[in-house]
Amino acid sequence: MFAIGFIPVFSGINFNNEIVLVIYYCFITMVLGSSISIIDITATTYLQKTIADNFRSRVMSLQFSLVKIILPLALILSGFAIDFMPIHVVLIFGSFLIFLSVIVWYKKYLNYVNLKMINQ
Repeated sequence: MFAIGFIPVFSGINFNNEIVLVIYYCFITMVLGSSISIIDITATTYLQKTIADNFRSRVMSLQFSLVKIILPLALILSGFAIDFMPIHVVLIFGSFLIFLSVIVWYKKYLNYVNLKMINQ
């Protein structure tokens, strides 16, 4: 998302040619789609392998329900935000929030792995 909002607006790259801009956004969209697919498949596989059989359906249904609830809320909030600010600001802010959440979850993951290694 950072590449969608920041690079075309603030970089020195000249995007006056519409073909170059379309190719750029097609490339970014393909990269984002591939990344989302890889992460989603990996996370779902990990959950299926680590969750006990008798709890798997409950956990997966809760996960999918939360995603289906959160996604429309995020789209509504971003729609309201776009009414009050330029789109590139919303995209950069969203990228920053995603980056912060990844850092927080990664630190928690590292603490969990370190704890698990100490207990072995």
